[in-house]
Amino acid sequence: MLSALILITCSTVGFDCTTTVVADNIPFHTCPIAAQSEAAKYIHDHPKRKVVRMICADPRRIQFYLHRNEA
Repeated sequence: MLSALILITCSTVGFDCTTTVVADNIPFHTCPIAAQSEAAKYIHDHPKRKVVRMICADPRRIQFYLHRNEA
């Protein structure tokens, strides 16, 4: 089974949060391990953001997570 790695990140100085798909089509059983290194890379590339949640999800559910916080 394949999985998508989704990061929910927020600004370090406010409440501006975004949902980002970091990787898709990675093996589900390796996703939690990959999530740690991918989150570290993301933080290194985006120092003014913090990771508040890491999600390993079915790639068919990506749109659900991307539009989840919309009003």
